[in-house]
Amino acid sequence: MAIDRFTLEFPTLKREKDALEYIREFNEEEVHPCGTNKLYTVLQSAGQFKTYKEWLSCCRDSRTAERSINGVPTETYFMVRESDNRIVGMTSIRLELNERYWNNGGNIGYSIRRSERGKGYAKINLFLSLKVCYEHDIEAILIDCNQENQASRRTMRALDARLIREQWSDMHHTWNHVFVIDVTESVISHFDEYMYKIF
Repeated sequence: MAIDRFTLEFPTLKREKDALEYIREFNEEEVHPCGTNKLYTVLQSAGQFKTYKEWLSCCRDSRTAERSINGVPTETYFMVRESDNRIVGMTSIRLELNERYWNNGGNIGYSIRRSERGKGYAKINLFLSLKVCYEHDIEAILIDCNQENQASRRTMRALDARLIREQWSDMHHTWNHVFVIDVTESVISHFDEYMYKIF
C-alpha cells in the first residue's frame, strides 16, 4: 500500500482554484482557519483582500518584517499531497515574534482541509513547519490553541510540545494553552517517523 507523501509549497498563481476551494470548506463551517494569512477574506464581501492575486502579493511581502502586515517576517505555505497534487493544509510560520504574537498565536498557525481531517495530516503539517523553523536556525517556537481543542493539543504533544502557560486571548476571546517546542530536538527525534511521509 502506497504511503501518502506531502510537501510545503509557497503559494503561486497556478494554485488559485485549489486554494479558494480549500477556504470554501471552512466558510461552510463559518470559521476562520489558522495558517492562511487571512486568505479567507478573499471570499468575504468586505474582506481585507479583494482578490487572490492581492493576497499572493501580501504573502510575498510578508517574508520581510518591513513589509509584513504582521510586523514580523512570515512565510505562508500550502501543504500539498503528492499523489493528487491537492492542497490539504496550510501553515503560516512567523520567523520572529513581537509582543502581539508572544501573547497570541506564537510562531506557527496551521490548518487541515475539513474533508481531509482525521488522517494524521496535522502532525505532518506541524513537522514540516518545524523543519522550516529548523532551516531558519530557530531554536524554539511558541504555539497555542484553544484549551477546548483536544485534537490540536494531541498534535502539538505528539511533536514534544510542553505546556508553559494558560492565558486569556483578547484576540479570540478564549482561554488558550501555550506550548513551547524545542525545534532541533523535535525535528531530529521525529525525522525517522516522518521521512517517508514528506518529499
